[in-house]
Amino acid sequence: MICAVDDCASNLRGSRQRSFKFPGDAELRRQWTRFCRRADGINYQAERVCLDHFEMEDFEEDHTPLKLRPEAVPSLHAHQYIDLEVVEEHLELPEAKEATLAKEQPEEMDSDYDFEELPADGCLQVQVVDADSYLKVLEKENTELKRDNFKMNLSIQTSERDIERMQRQLDNANERYRQLVGNLERIFSVSQIERIQNDRRIVWPRTDLIEAHSLYATSRSAYSMLLGRNYPLPSVRTMQYWEARERNPTTSSSRQNGQHQDCDSIDATSTDHNYT
Repeated sequence: MICAVDDCASNLRGSRQRSFKFPGDAELRRQWTRFCRRADGINYQAERVCLDHFEMEDFEEDHTPLKLRPEAVPSLHAHQYIDLEVVEEHLELPEAKEATLAKEQPEEMDSDYDFEELPADGCLQVQVVDADSYLKVLEKENTELKRDNFKMNLSIQTSERDIERMQRQLDNANERYRQLVGNLERIFSVSQIERIQNDRRIVWPRTDLIEAHSLYATSRSAYSMLLGRNYPLPSVRTMQYWEARERNPTTSSSRQNGQHQDCDSIDATSTDHNYT
């Protein structure tokens, strides 16, 4: 969209700057219109004023995207600043300056004074600079730096809000995870939860084997169905191995001698690689 300001540099560059609609207030719109300096009239519905014509103070703080204050009026014109080439002309090297002045000076007239006798240390080189033009250039650079700083601060604030939002999402996810684990602990044992989380072979404690065997002895088909649905239970091969071990008199005698132990775990993987 083309900027409505007559001398806007963005129209020449063809850049796409952020632009703002003309205000609805009649008096404020007249001020914007006078600033644009357009003799051909302005289409208030289609034309805008770009970001380059506003001061940093014209925008509301802590607001993304940029939002103008209700009373904001554009105040920066491109022609208010002097091109850097003007300053470079006044800051050109002394050698080039002397060559330019030598061309403009008339022919030397005879004089009894020998200028070559004047020592070099006694010469004072004076460089003339248009202070007003140079000051305007500095003011332009200062304004641009303020605008860049303003944009950087907005970007930082946006990043900080994004970080805070992601941290809240992470905290909520951790809280939901803790609630999920708490609900699982009401239903499953520690070993079963470990199996659900990691889906790897584990060493089943005796308490889990006893409970699983009760279900296995009640209905082997129901037990197989639960395993088929990935229910965290010892495999059928593990149950068969555990039954055989329980029927073994030697194993029973060993268990009677070790009644002080709270649990007897079985690592079925050491017997058959299909045991879980």
